[in-house]
Amino acid sequence: VLCGFTRERDFDESGREDVKHLLLPFVKPDDVVLDVGCGLGRLLKWVAPACRRAIGSDISRVMLAKAKRRLAGTPNVEFRRIPLDLRLPVDSAS
Repeated sequence: VLCGFTRERDFDESGREDVKHLLLPFVKPDDVVLDVGCGLGRLLKWVAPACRRAIGSDISRVMLAKAKRRLAGTPNVEFRRIPLDLRLPVDSAS
């Protein structure tokens, strides 16, 4: 699951670096962030402290279960499954 990584620590560090450069410049403390295809929550782990709420979504129940376990101590993260019709599990225009 940690494709390309031999240690979970390296996997997490790559997420921290990606969030630092690609997301944090655009995220404000009152924002709600939606991670489509969140997988193990590699990015959610690092973006959650910078926003009001972070939503991880994925089509895979297995990946969502693993992400929930990994981020169990992060209170402002929630997970939603993307249904097979691929409609995002959030309100329109949100």
